[in-house]
Amino acid sequence: MSRVGRHSKVDYNIAFADTQALQSLCKKMHKCRAILNTSLDIAAGHEAFWQGLTTALPISKADMDASHLETYKAQLRNHRQSVQILLDSSVGVSKIVSCSKAKPRVPEHLQTL
Repeated sequence: MSRVGRHSKVDYNIAFADTQALQSLCKKMHKCRAILNTSLDIAAGHEAFWQGLTTALPISKADMDASHLETYKAQLRNHRQSVQILLDSSVGVSKIVSCSKAKPRVPEHLQTL
């Protein structure tokens, strides 16, 4: 059972550097999500352009290339969903970290001074 103000073996201090690292990670994930969205837009544009060109190709070749593009788009969507899940989780962690008192980490050998 957990109690406020009571320390346990799994407690640890949260340093300001920890919050900065979390913010840096969130910034990178937002960039990653933007890149994935742009890649999906490019793939959709490529697909539309490709459909216009495939009228001159044999059906099996056009279908095979379209299948590869669909697979690529599905992978991008999966990655985007994974990044979004990580971002959603980081919001909760960020709220917990911001509610706690971020203290500088003091090495164990200096704590007794």
